[in-house]
Amino acid sequence: MNLLTKLSTPIRNIIEHRFNLWLSRRLPPSLHKTLDNRSIFIFPTKLGFIYLFVMLLVFLLGTNYQNNVIILLAYLLASVFVTIMLQSYFNFKGLSIIGSSQIKGFVKQPLNVPFTLQTNAPRQSLILQFVGHPPTKVNYLEHKLNTTVVYESEQRGVIPLGRINIKSEHVLGLFKTWTWCDFGTTAIVYPEAKAVSTRNLGGKFK
Repeated sequence: MNLLTKLSTPIRNIIEHRFNLWLSRRLPPSLHKTLDNRSIFIFPTKLGFIYLFVMLLVFLLGTNYQNNVIILLAYLLASVFVTIMLQSYFNFKGLSIIGSSQIKGFVKQPLNVPFTLQTNAPRQSLILQFVGHPPTKVNYLEHKLNTTVVYESEQRGVIPLGRINIKSEHVLGLFKTWTWCDFGTTAIVYPEAKAVSTRNLGGKFK
């Protein structure tokens, strides 16, 4: 098991490095992002694959028994699947996100990174999250919304926050739609603030 772990770690690091390079070319850093077909990724969820399996099973049953009603049901399931896929895509397309270039905070305290979401059409069930940090949920967005996403730092100094993941499983949870946005945001993280004991300073102010 340890040997497999040692072998898989370098491979995983290489894949992540190449993926990040590909993302940097496809989605370069910018303070203002408008999602389009280059920045939107969509893939069926586990429930989506189960739905596909059931749809194919119904189609095979219909063709095997030459039952037009069952075949029609399979076509209906397929049309619903495609419709949900398109709806999931258009739930992201055209959404604009405006980030911040720099924020400030303290070590071991949540940094609230501000974002502005703008849209010309209603959006639903959006989740914004820095990887490994608490998510921010937006249940419904109609025009404009100012929100914050939490980033927790254990180190001090000037820290690049990296990419933020925006995702959704809106419409029956058959598809996961997501994107990775890099706003070039950096955080100036100061040392942890500590309370000063008045007992030790009492003699100096007498």
